[in-house]
Amino acid sequence: MLALSGATEARRGVRVALGVGLAVIALHGVDRRAGQLLHPPALAALPGEVADGVRAQPRDARALAQVIDVVRDRTPAGEPVLVAPPRFDRVRVGHPLLSVLLARPNPTRYDVMAPGVVTTAAVQREMARDLRATPTPVVVRWLAPVALAREPNRSGRSSGVSILDAEIAARYRLLARFGDYAVLVLTPRRR
Repeated sequence: MLALSGATEARRGVRVALGVGLAVIALHGVDRRAGQLLHPPALAALPGEVADGVRAQPRDARALAQVIDVVRDRTPAGEPVLVAPPRFDRVRVGHPLLSVLLARPNPTRYDVMAPGVVTTAAVQREMARDLRATPTPVVVRWLAPVALAREPNRSGRSSGVSILDAEIAARYRLLARFGDYAVLVLTPRRR
């Protein structure tokens, strides 16, 4: 917009000011790109054939590889796995990439963990029913700081609904923790 405005501006002083602004933006971009080329961030390829070259912080890539190995060891292809946020009464973001990397279906119809949707009683009851009705041997909770952070809006407040969290706590136990991921497994029913 600066270039376009400068090209159509009749006053020389305004054109010069717009040109200086454009030059500052361009120099900043060149500086950032040069810094990235000279000091590239340490990234590692994500595991799995579907990752197709996607890269992440090495610590997260290692943790994801461990989660994927455990899930594949415990669930045959086609069996559902629930990828869950830290808690369902206050949801900031979900982790749909993890669902893709696991290559396992979601036992519910809620692939996107949207605040205001999965935080409601009706949806949590439906999700809890789906979890009980399917052979879902594993739940993976994503506990990253970004998922735990509070937003400065209504989604940052608890809905007070913990139906699905209670269902998971009652039926699943912690198997392992890898970085920001907690792998929970179905507890055998007592007779």
